[in-house]
Amino acid sequence: QTGPHGATGITGQTGPQGSTGITGQTGPQGATGVTGQTGPKGATGVSVTGQTGPQGSTGITGQTGPKGATGVSVTGQTGPAGATGPAGPNKWMANVQDLLEQMTWAINEGGPAVGGKQEVFEFLANIGRVIFANPTYTTPPRDPRKPYPPDLLPLIQQMSWASAEKPIPTSIEVFLATISWYFRGTGPVMNTGPYLRPTSPPLPPALKSLPLIDLPDLYQIAYWLINEGRGNPVAYAFMQAVGHYLFQPTPRTVPGPYRYPTKFDSDLSNKTD
Repeated sequence: QTGPHGATGITGQTGPQGSTGITGQTGPQGATGVTGQTGPKGATGVSVTGQTGPQGSTGITGQTGPKGATGVSVTGQTGPAGATGPAGPNKWMANVQDLLEQMTWAINEGGPAVGGKQEVFEFLANIGRVIFANPTYTTPPRDPRKPYPPDLLPLIQQMSWASAEKPIPTSIEVFLATISWYFRGTGPVMNTGPYLRPTSPPLPPALKSLPLIDLPDLYQIAYWLINEGRGNPVAYAFMQAVGHYLFQPTPRTVPGPYRYPTKFDSDLSNKTD
C-alpha cells in the first residue's frame, strides 16, 4: 500500500510587480466654433411719472405788530431872505453875438443821423442854397459843443423859414449875400429855399415861441458881426461851422463889404444911416 501523502510545503513569496508601461500622448484640441451675432437691443420701456400732488394750503399769516410811535420832527427856523439880485435884461433885449456862438454849438452837433437837430439841418440847407451847397444827415459832430437853451431851436427854425421865403426882407438878403461873399466871393443865388414854413394845421412847434426880437433886425446885426471877419472870433467861428457842414473852403478872414453901419435897399445898393 501507498503510504500517506506527505504535508504540502510552504508557498513561496509573490514576486515584485512589473513597472507600468509608458502613457501615450494627448491628441490635439479641436478649433473653437464661430461665435454667433449679438441679438438686437430691446426697446426702452416707457417711464411714467405720476402727477404732482396738489399743493397744500398756505398757513395763516400772523397779525402785524403795532406801529411804533412817530418820531418828533423838528424843523429849523427859516433863514433870512437873501439880498435881491440885480434886475435882469428887458425881455426884448438879446445879444446877437451870444446867439451866433450858441448857433455854432448847435451846428457842430452834426447831421440829424448822428445826433444833430433837424431844425439846424434845415437852416443850413436854406442858407446853403445860395451857394449851391447842401448839408448831409451823416456829417459827424465837431468841437466846440456846449449846452444851449431849449428856445434856441425854435428860433433857428424861424430863421430858417425867414431865409427861404419870398419876398425876402432886405436884411436877410444881405445876410445871404454875406454867406456867399465869404465862401464864393460872388453874389447869392436867390432861389426859393427847400424848407418853407408850413401853411396848414397843425401849428408848427417853432411858432409856439416868439423870437426875442424881429428876425430882420436879428439878421442885420448878425451880418454886421460876420463882416468883421476874423476880427470877431465868435462870428468867424460861426462861419467856420457853417462852411464845415456845407463842405465849403475856409471862409475869408478879411472884413467884408457889409459892415456896420451900412444898410442896403432891396437892390443891395449901398446907403448909410
